[in-house]
Amino acid sequence: MSDAADAREDYVRVKRKNQIFFVHTSPNDTFAHVKSEIAQAVGDDDVSPEKMRLFVEPKADAGDAKAEGKGKAAPKGPIPDEAKLSDHEVQDGDVLFVTFATGDDDWEEIEVAQP
Repeated sequence: MSDAADAREDYVRVKRKNQIFFVHTSPNDTFAHVKSEIAQAVGDDDVSPEKMRLFVEPKADAGDAKAEGKGKAAPKGPIPDEAKLSDHEVQDGDVLFVTFATGDDDWEEIEVAQP
């Protein structure tokens, strides 16, 4: 990556249930960084980055029936903390999903409120 790409500041939208977090990012940021920004925004000591999983919204292919509003593919993941946004082709304005731990080995399902 060039220095210009490193200096560029983008944002990603991170969705959970009826919440949307806007996180300023750069292509070389890790998913661990995004999780720490969400934890800071939530401001709850019970919601640490270790109790979060991030998922990338699948990109729709041109001409794909799912791209035409007939449903979306399920996100793949969870994404490893050490992975960079650029490793998963996450770009400015893209959507991620976050789930929180509900117990020792239990996690929320990906659930996003629809308008």
